[in-house]
Amino acid sequence: MNLTRAVQLSVVLPLQVLSTTGVTAPHTMGGAFDALAELGVISEALRDRLKSAVGFRNIAVHSYQAIDWAIVHAITHERLDDFRVFAKAIADFDNAH
Repeated sequence: MNLTRAVQLSVVLPLQVLSTTGVTAPHTMGGAFDALAELGVISEALRDRLKSAVGFRNIAVHSYQAIDWAIVHAITHERLDDFRVFAKAIADFDNAH
């Protein structure tokens, strides 16, 4: 549950950032990360990992598939730092503007 919340909050932040830049709001959650990468706020590698996190969130929230607990374990043990890196990138961008 907390992992899906972290992903959801990670989608809200780009929308707020993009609203201050004049960039058109994306049509998808993943599109928000594409726009941030295009602006140079986040790296393409981080964009790709966060877009994958959105895919996981969709599965978890909408039960598109059965949850693969090995993926949950991998995310919680290997990818949580992505959220920290993302939060720092947003803060750095916000401080610069």
